[in-house]
This record gives sequence, structure tokens and C-alpha cells, in this order.
Amino acid sequence: MLRINSTTKKRIKLILNVKKNILFLLALLYFPFVKKKFNGNIWLIGGHGGSRYDDNSAALHQYIVNNQKGISIFWVINRSSPDFSKVADNYTYIKKDSFKCMLYILAASVLICSHGKGDITGASDWLRHSLLKKKYRVFLSHGVEGLKRNNYKNNMNAYFDFFASSSSFERQIKIDSWQIDEDKVVVTGYARYDGLYSDNGRRKKNSILYMPTWRDWVITDKNNLERFYYQIDKFVCSDELNEFLERKGIILYFHPHINMHNNLRSKKTYQSCSAVKCVANNSVQEYIKEAALLVTDYSSVCWDFLYLKKPVLFYQFDMDEYLAKRGSYLDLRNDLLVETAYDAETAIKKLKNIVLSGYSMINYEKDVNILLNKMFRYRDRSNCHQLFEAIAERAAN
Repeated sequence: MLRINSTTKKRIKLILNVKKNILFLLALLYFPFVKKKFNGNIWLIGGHGGSRYDDNSAALHQYIVNNQKGISIFWVINRSSPDFSKVADNYTYIKKDSFKCMLYILAASVLICSHGKGDITGASDWLRHSLLKKKYRVFLSHGVEGLKRNNYKNNMNAYFDFFASSSSFERQIKIDSWQIDEDKVVVTGYARYDGLYSDNGRRKKNSILYMPTWRDWVITDKNNLERFYYQIDKFVCSDELNEFLERKGIILYFHPHINMHNNLRSKKTYQSCSAVKCVANNSVQEYIKEAALLVTDYSSVCWDFLYLKKPVLFYQFDMDEYLAKRGSYLDLRNDLLVETAYDAETAIKKLKNIVLSGYSMINYEKDVNILLNKMFRYRDRSNCHQLFEAIAERAAN
């Protein structure tokens, strides 16, 4: 297998960015001649940098397609995406950073992202900022803030006009920590929670989801990376864990963060774990709906499970390092109020106890309700509607 060093990767990325910028500038020159061909209220929406059809952006997109016929909405996606066929077969779409995409960006009135500025185009920031000022630009977020500090700050405030949030608490995080203008942050709820709420009866007691999150600092040092995977493997590949799960007829679905995928492709470790199934390329939404228990460290998916009144086990093997290098908006030692383990042995013991209790939350149900009231203003099926109405109203002004 051909390996490309970091210097070569940077050069390739630079060349591709130049190509995108040139294509955008050519589209800018050509657009006045074809402007009249673009009819209606055009919205573009995307997520995961164009690599997936998933998350809040996909949920809002489906709502608009099904309920708002006055909007001409297009999903922006990479041709290489594993979800490309699904999108192409069911929705109107545009290939990200194609010449057609650049024209539609110029014609659109609203641009919606869930993960970052690169969801719609990979063109350079100076082009995006200077040419898209008249577009109404929306940032949905892909999860509820709380466990992971983000270093967005002013560059996000300058680019986006609208920021969705789930509660007054989360809204204040974006105002204070991200330094977003108060009038830009709106408590609407998150689109994907409508689907979770409606499918709450689908949980399977023979299914557990494990979702560790990524640490940016581990890629700078091979030893850090090895320690990171060692702690994951110590849990996932434990004979005690796999033997217990096999006896109970339970599968542990291991859904690694997208930044872990390249490393996992070369790791055959998980194939020998009898009760573990690695589902790196699958949509996480189905596992969220169906799994009876979530094991994670700092992933915002924990809020999805608690929202559905399903138990969460935090396996936080590097909390001190994590807090020093990333930080949290919550006090991880005192605010989470559910089962927590700081080593693999304790995590396995607590997982077994949760399974043997029938996945009961009775011991901390009251505390979880307090936490949910803090993190969610709305716990119903109207998030998409509220989100759309808020965007449409503000975009029209």
C-alpha cells in the first residue's frame, strides 16, 4: 500500500484548494450570464464536510423536502461519499466543489452547515467571506455542547448568521465561550431529536453502542496514539467482556470517531473480538435508536441516550489529560450524575451490572431529569419545525 507523507499531503491539499478557488472565481465570472436560469428560493445544505448524509443537517433536510415545498433545497455531497447513491437516488443534490456547485452557491439565499464552513465548499476562507456575505449562513451544530470545549470564537461569528442551540445553558456557552453575538444564537432544539423521540420503542436489549471520541493531540506523537488505542483495546478486546456478552447474546457495536477510521483500517484487532462488531462506516443514528446502552468518554451522543432515558456508561480513561488539553463546559466529576469508570476493569464491571439490572436507570433517574431540563428546552417532535421557522423568518429580513 502506497503511503503518503505529511509534506506530500499538504502539497496535494494546497493544489486542490487552488483548483477550488479558480473554479469559484470562474463561476463568479460566468454567473451573471446564467443568473436568470436559477428560479425560486434556493437553499443548500450539507454536513460532515460533504462526506456523509447524517446528523442534524440530514434531519432538517428531510423535513424541508417533505413539508416545505416552496423551498428548492439541494444536498451538497462528495462523489466519494459512501452515502452518495442514497442521496442521488432520493433527493436533489449537487456534487461538492463542482462548477455547478459554485454556481448554485452564488444563486442560493441560504447555506446550512452542521459541522463547519467546509460542509458546502472547500474554497479558501477569503473567498467564502468576501463572496458569500449576502447569503444567510446557518450553523446547526452536530451535537449538544457540554463535554468538549470548542475553540471556534470569532471566525465562526464572522462567517455565520444563525446558530441553533438546545437550551439557554447551551446558548450561553456559544455566546460566552465561542464569542457569538447574542442575537445570532437561537434556542430551537436540534433537528435529529425529532426522529429519536418518534422511534423510542425500537431499543434492543441485545445491542450496546461504544463511541469513543477523538483527541487531536494523539496524532502528534506515536506513543500518545498507541496509548489511546491501548485503552480502547483493553476494554473492547477484554476476554471477560466478550465472554459475558456472548453468554447474554449481546453485540457491542464499536462506532469510532471519523478521525479514527484510517487507523482502524490497518488494525485487525477487533476481528478477533467475538462479541464486538466494528461499524466505522455506518450511520450512527440507527444504533442510537436501537442500542440499550451507550459506552462513551466525552461524545455528545450521550445526550441522545439520556434524552431517550437510556443508560450511559462513561469510560474516561484519560480525564486529567483531556481536561488539561481540551476542557469541558461541565464539571465532569460532579455534573454527569451517571455511571463513570476511569479504567477498563471498572468499566467492564459496571457494564455487566447495568446489563444484569435490565438496563435500569432507577438509581439516578431523578438526577438525569435535572440534567435533561438543563440541556434541553424542548423534548418533543417539533424541533425541525421550530428550527425551519426561525431560519426562514430571519433569512427573509
